[in-house]
Amino acid sequence: MKKAKRQKVIIGATAFGILGLLIYYKSLFVVAWVNGRPITSISFVRELVHTGGQQILNDMITQKLVLQEAKKQKVSVGDAELQEEMNQLEQFAQEQQATLDQLLEIQGMKRADLLEQIRWQKLVTKLAGTESAQIQEWLANLQAQAKVSNWIRP
Repeated sequence: MKKAKRQKVIIGATAFGILGLLIYYKSLFVVAWVNGRPITSISFVRELVHTGGQQILNDMITQKLVLQEAKKQKVSVGDAELQEEMNQLEQFAQEQQATLDQLLEIQGMKRADLLEQIRWQKLVTKLAGTESAQIQEWLANLQAQAKVSNWIRP
């Protein structure tokens, strides 16, 4: 009898632990509740992939390719270059009677996101030049030479 009781306690403790983990990590499974009904992460991601997934995926692939090429060619963007650009943006914001943080908030961005965008744009400029057509051609060549396994079907 003791063995059966012990098994029940172990099963109950395990179930309780799993339930606790599910509650703690609920944001991994549910992104919102609407009138008591969940919108699951899976359905949310499926909809994202369906509506704009291919473009987002293409952008992410392009960004990875550019970063890999920059590393291969030993091209980087220094902190001084980033700070210079940020100073120009701060000045622009002041001309608009605002702070850069206020303008970023309106765009739904953070400084870290802006810095990464600036870094990426400067890398592309260093690698491909400043002309739009030249950049597009360079990116197309980079993508054509890449080995990409696309597992997502929007």
